[in-house]
Amino acid sequence: AAIDGSSGQPYAWNPDPGNDVRTIQTTSSDIVVGGDFVTFESKNRTRGLAFNLTTGSLTNWDPRASGFFAGVNTVAAHATGIYVGGGFSSAGDSTRENLAALDPNTGQALPAILDTDGDVTGLLAWNDTMMVVGDFQNLLGADRPFAGSINLQNQTVTSFRPVPNRE
Repeated sequence: AAIDGSSGQPYAWNPDPGNDVRTIQTTSSDIVVGGDFVTFESKNRTRGLAFNLTTGSLTNWDPRASGFFAGVNTVAAHATGIYVGGGFSSAGDSTRENLAALDPNTGQALPAILDTDGDVTGLLAWNDTMMVVGDFQNLLGADRPFAGSINLQNQTVTSFRPVPNRE
């Protein structure tokens, strides 16, 4: 739904995503949306899309996340790319397990391989660090049960290792 900021009334706009929308994030020029949908406004957009903030039109950005239980749970924007997390085995037309860095214009996978061995449920970009949380044991191959962080300049796991209690 879209709400008029002045009146608080909903707009007539109905994008009919056909499945869950799980996350919304702004960039400097777009609103990025992720979820379980495969169409949005009757256009193919596999689990993600972006709207231009100025025109309101759908952009070409499409992460094409796929896999058996595919979905985009979380999105974070950074100068190095758009990061998506969820439960997927490919994103941006490349093999990426649950976490991917994507080109902000096209949604194509960037070279960094940022895989986890379980679903990613939250991302937060802060300066040059990406905080990552979810139902995983390993982040980029490093032992980081449920939470860890990545240095976005060199795409490596940081020493941050909180080991949260799952109870």
